[in-house]
Amino acid sequence: MTRLLVRLFIKEGDKTGDPDVRQVYGVLSGGVGIACNLLLFLGKLVLGFVTGAISIVADAVNNLSDAGSSIITLLGFKMAGKPADHGHPYGHGRIEYLSALFISVAIILMGVELLKSSAERILNPAETSVSLVVFVILIASILVKLWMFLFNRKLGQRINSSAMEATALDSISDSLATLVVLIGMAINYFTGYDLDGYMGVIVAAFILITGIKSAKDSVQPLIGAPPDEGFVEKIHRIVMSHPEIRGMHELLIHDYGPAHADVSLHVEMSSQLDMVTAHEIITSIEDELKSQCHCDVTIHIDPVVEEKTKDQ
Repeated sequence: MTRLLVRLFIKEGDKTGDPDVRQVYGVLSGGVGIACNLLLFLGKLVLGFVTGAISIVADAVNNLSDAGSSIITLLGFKMAGKPADHGHPYGHGRIEYLSALFISVAIILMGVELLKSSAERILNPAETSVSLVVFVILIASILVKLWMFLFNRKLGQRINSSAMEATALDSISDSLATLVVLIGMAINYFTGYDLDGYMGVIVAAFILITGIKSAKDSVQPLIGAPPDEGFVEKIHRIVMSHPEIRGMHELLIHDYGPAHADVSLHVEMSSQLDMVTAHEIITSIEDELKSQCHCDVTIHIDPVVEEKTKDQ
């Protein structure tokens, strides 16, 4: 299903380093998230009011917050894809990280509210009614959320997006939370014990744990996380593949958002090379890095004095 949606809505989907392609991935993820979560919200809200179950209503409101998160994801990718301008010479890529952080904060706030509502239900129990329709809808919701988890994780891995990974984590947390509600409804149906408030507390705990973990992952690149080891190794491999390069050091990578890196490094070259030849080699390496690593590159030459052989 994921491959089909990518083929239908994303042209040149393999060019994941292209900011325009990334933006379309974000729009697809956000659009699917909005549609699915709104449908789940409406279904669970009606079900919650009919049964009187606070845990189902809480789960419904959680889906509504997920729809809002999908809107933030969509807008975040749209804004992150804007080109550099006078006020933002390095582009707007970090907006994607901010959108992931906003999603995390929304998840945490929702978890707190649901925790309060569930605690109130424990203190003031109310009768709930359970039927087979409840089980069918909750099971369908779990399956939809599991698919959304796989969908967003796949897209997130393709374009290395923290926002999509946060959305994927939220989906798996939602499926677990709905499973808890389902278990509570099953206990009520078969034994008569009403654990609605307690199930709501567990749902809230799932949501809070997911939100806190997602927030931590979102903040890391904003405050300056170490560069990805694979990215560093790729740069080193490309630079050192040129026989004229004796060594490289002082590699600095500044992350201005996914596919918006600014790279600078020093390379060692023989002092016997004339300036024109050295410049052509460096230009070739810079073009290669820009093409394969999707980054802006500045390379400084450190001349290495080599002893001439007798033939020279």
